[in-house]
Amino acid sequence: MIEPWYFKRRVELASLIGGVGFVFYLWTPVHVTRLTASWLGGSEDAIVRGVYLFLAVINLLSGILRIWAGGILGGARMMSVHIRTDELITAGPYGHVRNPIYLSDILTLAGMGLVVPWPGTLLVWLLLALIYPPIMAFEEKRLAAQIGEAYIKFKQEVPRLGWRWKSYRPEKVTGMFDCREGLINNFIYLPLIPGFLVSAATGVLWHGVAVGAIGPVGWVLLHFWRNFRPGGLARKGAGNGEAAD
Repeated sequence: MIEPWYFKRRVELASLIGGVGFVFYLWTPVHVTRLTASWLGGSEDAIVRGVYLFLAVINLLSGILRIWAGGILGGARMMSVHIRTDELITAGPYGHVRNPIYLSDILTLAGMGLVVPWPGTLLVWLLLALIYPPIMAFEEKRLAAQIGEAYIKFKQEVPRLGWRWKSYRPEKVTGMFDCREGLINNFIYLPLIPGFLVSAATGVLWHGVAVGAIGPVGWVLLHFWRNFRPGGLARKGAGNGEAAD
């Protein structure tokens, strides 16, 4: 089965989703949260600062989840343009949710929709709905075909994006956490935490952007250097379907 274009280009598509909403600042300087707060009345600044604080918490949770999952999945599996089906990873967050990396991405990217002008909000959320489900469906189909009953059972027991509170434990739990792998390939959201805290303190989005942008920008540069150069991780295979998205 040949990998579809949207699977091979999932990193670029995620980067597009993360940045496209900011393009609408060329036409309007007001993001959807501030616009909504002005309609609601009351303390507009308090609402906006509260949303910035909320997004700092969301990125803290997303960052922890992504590092935890990436440290178990490993860089070679995460970054591959192919799905490796020789092993089903069930350790760590994979006992709670089938796609913890995609879940962390969706949470952060959906949150970004709250700090861009309203047309950007609609576009970001629309792209999330159009892009991630086909990627996950493709991976599920491939893994079910190649791994068989073990994956079918895993799929029945563990939600695609929801959270199973009691960890799924098959007879053999596979996967081991590597902190270095987790941090190197998944630090993308960590600078967004202090970034949104700065915005919450000052009430100005762009103060936080100046702090937090180093995470996504630095990760994209490192990703392409580390993974798509000759001999990079993208040539070495992926497992459980999840890759850096």
